[in-house]
Amino acid sequence: MACTWNISNAVFLILLGVELRKYNTGNVIAKQTTCLVYDKVKNDYPGCSIRDTSKCKVKVCSGREEMCHAMFYPSINGTLEPQILNCHFNGLEPKQCHKNVCTLQLVAHGFYSCCCYGDECNGNLVWNPPTTNNATMANSTTPTIVAVTNKPKNEMSKTKLLCYTLVPLFGIIIIVGVTLHLLKRLKRLRLEQELLLPQTIASPQNPLLSIEMLEVLQRGHVSCVHKAKYEQNMVAVKILDPTMSQYWENEKWIYENCRLDHENVLHFVKAEKRIVYNSLQYWIVTELHNIGSLADYLKEYTLNLTSMLKMLLSISKGLHYLHGSEDVSGKSVIAHRDFKSCNILVRDDLTCCIGDFGLALAVVNTSKAVMSQVGTNRYMAPEILQGSISFLKESFLYVDIYGFALVMWEILSRCQQNSIIPGPYQPPYFDAVGSNPTIEEMLRCVVEQKKRPHVESKWRKDPTFKSICETMVECWDADAYARLTACCVLERLTQLTQDASSRDDRSLHLEVLT
Repeated sequence: MACTWNISNAVFLILLGVELRKYNTGNVIAKQTTCLVYDKVKNDYPGCSIRDTSKCKVKVCSGREEMCHAMFYPSINGTLEPQILNCHFNGLEPKQCHKNVCTLQLVAHGFYSCCCYGDECNGNLVWNPPTTNNATMANSTTPTIVAVTNKPKNEMSKTKLLCYTLVPLFGIIIIVGVTLHLLKRLKRLRLEQELLLPQTIASPQNPLLSIEMLEVLQRGHVSCVHKAKYEQNMVAVKILDPTMSQYWENEKWIYENCRLDHENVLHFVKAEKRIVYNSLQYWIVTELHNIGSLADYLKEYTLNLTSMLKMLLSISKGLHYLHGSEDVSGKSVIAHRDFKSCNILVRDDLTCCIGDFGLALAVVNTSKAVMSQVGTNRYMAPEILQGSISFLKESFLYVDIYGFALVMWEILSRCQQNSIIPGPYQPPYFDAVGSNPTIEEMLRCVVEQKKRPHVESKWRKDPTFKSICETMVECWDADAYARLTACCVLERLTQLTQDASSRDDRSLHLEVLT
C-alpha cells in the first residue's frame, strides 16, 4: 500500500509541474517580440514574399532578441529583394533601430539592413533609394514605404477556391489528352496488325485484281470513286476512308453472301483491302456507269414522259428484287436503309440500278439489327426520326418505300410534259430545311409539322402525273404500315407504263391516218 501511494504522489507531482511550466511558458511568450522569418539561401518558405506575408513564418524571439531584423539586396531593375528576415542577430547591423518601423540603411557590399522594436515590425519597411542615372532606379529621394500586410481571409479563400477549381480541371484535360493519345496509338497499332493479316494483302489463294486507275469520277467526304480498267473492261472503284471500314465490311458481306443478281442492282466485281503508299485502303469494285448518279443527272437534264416512266419502272424493279422473299437461289430479303437518288446509278439507256449497300440489312433475324438512326437525314422516314421503328421485317422494308417516294418526287419534278415546265432541281424538303438539315430539323419538319415535298397542282391535271402522284403520296404516308409494298408499286408503274405506251401507239396511229 505504501508503495502504491508513493507512485501516485510522484505522478501527481510530475503532472502538476508540467502544467505549471506550460502556464509560465505561456506568460513569457505572451510578453516576447514576434518577427517575420525568411531566408533566401536556405529557401525557407518559398511562398513568402515581401508583398505577401501570408505564407511567411512568424517567430517568437527570445529575451535576448527583443528586436526584429531585415536585410535586402538591390536587384538589376532597381527593386530590393529580401535576403533575410529574422530576429536580431550579430551581422551586418544598421547604426540605429526604430520602433515599429524598419528603416533600411546601406551597410556593406551593397546590402541594406534595418532593425526595429515591435511585433512583426520588420515587415514595415522604409527605404530611401539613392539617386542614380539608372533609368530603372527611382529618381527621387522621397522615402518609399513598402507596406507589408497579410492578405484578407476572404481573398485567400477565393484563391484557394480558384486553385481547387482549376487544378481538377487541368487534371481532367490532361487525362483526356492522354486518353486520346492512347486511343490514337491503339488505333495505329490495330491498323498495323490489320496490315499484317493475310487477307489484307495478296496471296496465292486471294490475289489482288490487276486494276489500272484512270481518273477520279467523284470525290466525297468519306469516299472517292475512280474510273479504272480491269481485264479490258471499264469498272468503278470506290475507295472508302479507313474510318468507314465497317460500312465496307457490311457492303462486302451483302454482295458476297446475299447473291444479288439483277439488272437493276449494281453489279459487284470484288471487295479488297489494299496498301497504297503505306496506307490501308478499302476498295469496292463494281460495274461502271458513266452517266453517274440519278441526283447528278437530274441536276443537269430534264426528262420527258417516256424517260421518266423508264426510270421509275427500273428503280421499282430493283427495289422489288431486294425486298423479294427468299427462293431456291439463296437470295435474302434486303432492306437498303439508305435509299436516295445519290445511291441510284443511271445506265446509258436511262434505266437505273440501285447501289451502295454500306447500310443494307439482310432481314433474317431483325432482333439483332441495329435500331439507330441510320441513313441520310433528308431521306429518313418519320419512324426513324422518332426512333420508334419496330423489330418486324416489314418495318425495315417500309423505310425504303418512304425513300423511294422522295425519289419519285425528284424525278417527277424534272419531267416536262405538255404545259408542265419543270423548275431547277432541288432535293426533297429543300424549301423547308435547306442544304444540310440536321436530324432535329427533319424531325420538326416531317414529324411535328407533317410536311411533305410540294405537289404541284398542274401535276394532278395530267392523267399519268396524277397516277404517279397518288402512288407517291401513299408511299410517304406517316403510318409505315399504310404505305404500299414494293410489289404493289411495281404493279402500278408497270400498268401505268403500258397505258402510256398504248396512248402513244394510238396517237401515232391517228397521226398516220391523218
